[in-house]
Amino acid sequence: MTEPIENEEVNFDLNIHIHRLLMDEPFFAALSRRMDKRATKAVSTAGVTVTEEGKLQLVYNSQFMGSLSDDAKKDVLKHEFYHIVFQHVTGNRFMSFRDMAPNERKIHNIAMDLSINGHLPNLPEGACFPGKGIFAELEPYQTAEWYLKKLREMQKDQPQGEGEGGEGGDPGANGEGGGQGQGQQSLDGLDSFDDQAVGTKWKSKLSRLLKSESRSS
Repeated sequence: MTEPIENEEVNFDLNIHIHRLLMDEPFFAALSRRMDKRATKAVSTAGVTVTEEGKLQLVYNSQFMGSLSDDAKKDVLKHEFYHIVFQHVTGNRFMSFRDMAPNERKIHNIAMDLSINGHLPNLPEGACFPGKGIFAELEPYQTAEWYLKKLREMQKDQPQGEGEGGEGGDPGANGEGGGQGQGQQSLDGLDSFDDQAVGTKWKSKLSRLLKSESRSS
């Protein structure tokens, strides 16, 4: 089921791209049939969640999705489906996102994204990839728990004073990063497809995230 975006002209039809994905990779068909899909301005990119009623939901910004190439659209959809397949927002692998502090939620989200994105070469610019950028020393194809441990180690090794300055505000603050804007804090396990949080200024922003998380631990 796909609901239209509210108060916005829709120029992106999710159903077309879901159909193309399932024709190529029917593995995702059963999952897609059980997931509600809703266009919304409340997220800047896309995300998955388990609602308070226990239903799986894919939320997406139609303008963001419409701006991507077809290959990138496919990989963004697979990225979101893999969060469910890998039980990032279901089961008992992780604490509910509702119960995490914002910085803790963000560092978990980055770890989860790293465990997925190594499989998806066509994600748009700004996605965090193991083996690239600040994550250059991290191996691909590991679990979210493995990446979370490595991010904690990066946090401990962070030199004093590095990452200061630049844009104001920490990653994960309201309105910054994909899917962490106002009105989304109640969504359990909302994925932030981090086109902004680790985009152009990802190094300084991640440094501030790790510093802030260290202070709050």
